Amino acid sequence: NDMMLSLMNNKPTVNAKDLQKLEEFNKDFGQEG
Repeated sequence: NDMMLSLMNNKPTVNAKDLQKLEEFNKDFGQEG
């Protein structure tokens, strides 16, 4: 989604922890993928 893209654009160097946080964030809001 737009929010996810914004986070990735703000942090070009995404590490495993960031990806895990995004996945958990998406799960909390029921937005997987």
